Amino acid sequence: HHPVSVDIKLALQESRGFIGKINWAIEYGDLARIQANLVRKFNNVVTVSESSRDAISQDYCINKDKIRTIYNGIDTDFFYKTLPTESKTALTVGSYQHPRRGFSYLVQVYGELTKRGWKVLDVGRRTNDQAEILSSIPGVQMFGPVATREEIRDFYSRASVTLSTS
Repeated sequence: HHPVSVDIKLALQESRGFIGKINWAIEYGDLARIQANLVRKFNNVVTVSESSRDAISQDYCINKDKIRTIYNGIDTDFFYKTLPTESKTALTVGSYQHPRRGFSYLVQVYGELTKRGWKVLDVGRRTNDQAEILSSIPGVQMFGPVATREEIRDFYSRASVTLSTS
């Protein structure tokens, strides 16, 4: 979705103290160097957005003409309405274990939606602490990870809106 250099910048901004910054620099440093070498080596690079294209070009010093944007899409032969949409039902799918995924925002939105009579379907991996927080919000149904594409399709079909903190 974006180059590792973006993760490094965000992690450094969010880190408290020198040790926290060093830990993130170590964690992402090798990966950023590998990614930089790869994008410089290949003749064609593909990314999912113009902002990612700009970041790759700027952070890794490569010409934008070498980078092609192909937006995320949906397989409409597979994802189609299979169940009636439940009104006022919101769906979130994904793992929110990493702090960068925006779990705190998700909790705020869940709270606001459920106060307004919405039902929330929460699908994906959560830490034990996250599961405890979500279970305290009335109107949130947690399903954990799902096993099949068909299950994911059915969840999307039930929802009237989907939520993404990214």
